[in-house]
Amino acid sequence: MIAYIALAREHQHAIHELVRLGLYGSAFALLRPLFETGVRALWVLGLASDEQVEAIGRRGEEPFPKFTSMCELVDACFSAEGVFNYFRDGLEGDVRLHAFWFGAAREEIHWE
Repeated sequence: MIAYIALAREHQHAIHELVRLGLYGSAFALLRPLFETGVRALWVLGLASDEQVEAIGRRGEEPFPKFTSMCELVDACFSAEGVFNYFRDGLEGDVRLHAFWFGAAREEIHWE
């Protein structure tokens, strides 16, 4: 789990630096991996069995459920009231959020 937290922190730092440099599209493109890393970390923390943690840590396996299911499980486990499902839906279908994940919505953002 520490590896996921370290990766999420690295993404967050990169987003901060990219925004500081005015590279907003690249910063937005890192939101998806930041979100996915955070969901995986929370799944490992709250839901993974000892065997699954062992598989991840020692053997480099990825015994994760499908991302849709993982968001629902994390949402329920941490009583997040739909927060993870909301962002997951943005990854999978909401056109405006989908554009943000892939950096294509820059023209929709007003930076003033």
